[in-house]
Amino acid sequence: MIMKNIAIAESGPVGSSRPLAAASDRSLWLWVSAGFLLLGMLWAILFMVAHSVQVKSVPIIKAGGRS
Repeated sequence: MIMKNIAIAESGPVGSSRPLAAASDRSLWLWVSAGFLLLGMLWAILFMVAHSVQVKSVPIIKAGGRS
């Protein structure tokens, strides 16, 4: 009798829990994928902006005075 109750408790509610879990798993992976896609696009934008900026060199001032 006890073993029968344990088996019923482990199986959970009959029928509807697994499709709901599968849908939430799929939703979680979609959110994770969307997050990585967004981060990848932001990195690409940052690299494009960094590539387009004009870099100017600044002369080093000696310790004793002005150049």
